[in-house]
Amino acid sequence: MKHLMLFESFWGTEASGVLPIRKKTGRILIGLRSGWVMQPHTWSNFGGAIGLDHNGHAEERLSPEDNAEKEFREETGFEGDIQLIPSYIYTSGSFKYYNYIGIVDNEFDLNHENIEYSEVDEIKWLTLDGLLNHEDLHFGLISLLENNISQIRKIISTM
Repeated sequence: MKHLMLFESFWGTEASGVLPIRKKTGRILIGLRSGWVMQPHTWSNFGGAIGLDHNGHAEERLSPEDNAEKEFREETGFEGDIQLIPSYIYTSGSFKYYNYIGIVDNEFDLNHENIEYSEVDEIKWLTLDGLLNHEDLHFGLISLLENNISQIRKIISTM
């Protein structure tokens, strides 16, 4: 796996996110993180802090699953149905990041129309092999792939 490993830093003490996979094709969606977010210009899944807004102010504290779906919709403009499957939980000290695999019916384009603060500059749909050989991956996505690739392969094989 080719990647750019950046230092670990976190926004809050808990976060959650989604790695979307398209039903039928098994293609995986990743997003290029904007320049103003932590670990900028890396390719990642979609997610964010639980209970904090983009300015670090307290907001409604959602469950990890509800937060992951909210962040995914906010960052991509996605409006369809998504089935979330719990996956790997990344920990570093007291920080936890809850990963979910998100099954969606169709591929879609990035929709910034109703997004106030764009955290994602671009999206790509890739095969698993394409993802594993992609450069400049965010350390969180690398950790998910290294620690739970068997679950991802199993989900894709059933599509």
